[in-house]
Amino acid sequence: MSTASTTFGSGCCGASSASPTDAGVWWRIAIGAFLAFNSMTVALAVNLSKVDTKERLVLQGIPLCVCLIVGLLLGGPMLSGVWREWRARRVTVESLFLLSSVGAFLASLVSYITGEGPVFFEVVSILFLVYALGKELGRYGQEKVLQALGRWDPTTLTCEVVQADGSSREMQVAQIQAGARVRVHPGAMIPVDGFVCEGESFVHEASMSGEAFAASRRTGDHVFAGTHVVDSTLIIEAEADGTARCIDRISAVLQEAALQPGESQVAANRIMQWFIPFVTATALVTFGFHTLLHGWTVGLFNAMAVLLIACPCALGFATPVAIWTAMRRLNTFGMVVRSGKTIENLASVNSIAFDKTGTLTLPDATPELELEPAWGDRRAYVEELISAAESAVEHPIAKSLRSLSGASTFTARSVRIEPGLGIFAEIESSAGARHTVRIIKADDFVDSGVHCLTVVIDGQRAASILLHETQRPLVAETVHKLQEIGIKSILVTGDSPSRAANLPLPELLSRMTPEQKLALVREKKLNGEIVLFVGDGINDAAAMAESDISIAVGRESLTREVADIEWPLPDLSFLPKAISLSRRTVRLIRSNLIFALGYNIAGIAIAAAGFIHPVVAALLMTTSSCVVTFRSLQLLESDGA
Repeated sequence: MSTASTTFGSGCCGASSASPTDAGVWWRIAIGAFLAFNSMTVALAVNLSKVDTKERLVLQGIPLCVCLIVGLLLGGPMLSGVWREWRARRVTVESLFLLSSVGAFLASLVSYITGEGPVFFEVVSILFLVYALGKELGRYGQEKVLQALGRWDPTTLTCEVVQADGSSREMQVAQIQAGARVRVHPGAMIPVDGFVCEGESFVHEASMSGEAFAASRRTGDHVFAGTHVVDSTLIIEAEADGTARCIDRISAVLQEAALQPGESQVAANRIMQWFIPFVTATALVTFGFHTLLHGWTVGLFNAMAVLLIACPCALGFATPVAIWTAMRRLNTFGMVVRSGKTIENLASVNSIAFDKTGTLTLPDATPELELEPAWGDRRAYVEELISAAESAVEHPIAKSLRSLSGASTFTARSVRIEPGLGIFAEIESSAGARHTVRIIKADDFVDSGVHCLTVVIDGQRAASILLHETQRPLVAETVHKLQEIGIKSILVTGDSPSRAANLPLPELLSRMTPEQKLALVREKKLNGEIVLFVGDGINDAAAMAESDISIAVGRESLTREVADIEWPLPDLSFLPKAISLSRRTVRLIRSNLIFALGYNIAGIAIAAAGFIHPVVAALLMTTSSCVVTFRSLQLLESDGA
């Protein structure tokens, strides 16, 4: 096998494919952990006590038996992975891991039989346990993404299909053909892309379009799968098959992204491409040289010392400890970081694409009441009537309007939904006064960045309600600080240009479809930019998956599963701090890697010369790990600057 053909495989302690995790695997890991840690207790007791030969054979035989059992329980995936990579003429970290384990087991077996030298049976058990646990945890992360995608799978969703004779029947969405008609009731998700052929209703499209307010949809209007009907039944004619929806194209991008190797794994490829063959060759040469001079026992133990000091814990800890520490620090900013590679990617970001609705603006609108002259001195009265009319309505805008008034003396006697327009309510006060209140979208509405409603009381126009989007605090300050650290900010939203113009970003793109957002990210990446996408809706999911790193703001399930960082309650002022902290972390990782690599190479040379006992090699390996750990923990004192 040539060095040139040697690569670092993707399977090391991670997930090579996202197949469903068998519960039996976790049972085997639990049993293996119980046995391995108990064997460590027995081994510690033997090492700290004076025992005769017969007692030693019996007591050390317990870790030996445990090692064999744990190997049978957990060693299968490692053996099959190494065999698969060797057949493909590749050497992986798994190969070094297995070589170290086998070497430790053989050395321990020799010591056990001869009664001389250290025994490492319990260490081998722990190595198998760590490998199996890492493998399953890596697979778990991929499965969470694929499970989220499964909630949109057309093979699992059903819908009500309207037949030619007017009857209806349940059918899987995957079986829907273009031209089929689907009935969708209030509150239900629209299952297909298509056009409204019957009915009129408000449709909540924020998840796909970014529009903060529900839009009126009537005959001839286009609707997307994944949006929700609000107040009236619609019949929709599918424009494409049930597996060719916009959401399906988004899901395909997400699945592809979920199975891609991370940047840290690619970096490890470059290091291990030469490091693993070098260590393996050095151990074999050491074994041969010392066997010729001093016998195979000495040769085996010196080779074991090479493997132990080189099986690079310090090199391995150099990255994860710094990453874990940074992740903990980011958690204090309210950010939930999904994986270690996120820190490295965040440090490289030079361009940020922000969604608008729910990301830079708050979900709840701020209502502004403008009274007609005839009602100018009765503001509190009108506010009470509006609040009472909306009290029984489950509508995206109703919550905002109910906040106009606190305690009210009015009660809604009846409320009628006017699909696609608004509501009509009959109101009665505790004193017996009665009014009719109609709240509808304004006919004279001009898109100036404000959503406008008209309030009609007892048949007379009484007021207009202007619904303003509320910016999250510190948007302007955040954009300015990002610019100071060399990061460009751009707004990409499905909302109107007028509402986008209210945000203080240097570049504004509006009326963006999910595909256009995805294309924008791809274009920026082709131009060499490292893109961070910050969004909250399903319409952002494909672009988030394609971007180098993504942050999910809010609680939309699909974007949360896809995003590298979850930020449920974002304080935007922490975003520049998070990027600065990530940059410092990457600088620390690089210096740790240089230290660990130099330390390991020096240790390998000394061990190969026969000057280090395996136990001392293990201690030196631990010392180097402590050094990089201590340096990494200093990140906890950082404020991200």
